[in-house]
Amino acid sequence: MSDNNSIRIERVFNAPIELIWDMWTHPDHYKNWYGPQGATVPVAEMDVRIGGKRLVCMEMQTPKGSMKMWTTGEYREIIINKRLVFTESMSDENGN
Repeated sequence: MSDNNSIRIERVFNAPIELIWDMWTHPDHYKNWYGPQGATVPVAEMDVRIGGKRLVCMEMQTPKGSMKMWTTGEYREIIINKRLVFTESMSDENGN
């Protein structure tokens, strides 16, 4: 998929591809690494199958208190250990 509304992220890691795949597709792994320093991921719901939904919450502590950012999306293409395509947009805690 390639169009003007797409973002392609590529990066080379010195790790087994199976581990990298797990980091992107298993909620517990995802919660442990995703986000900038100081952020937590209290919610990572992932139905990793074509048409499956994802709902993620990233939380940061700010001088004014906790700030949560919710995103939702749908898995569009999955080739295990090779390609993971999903949409992502801002949402509320219900995925709206």
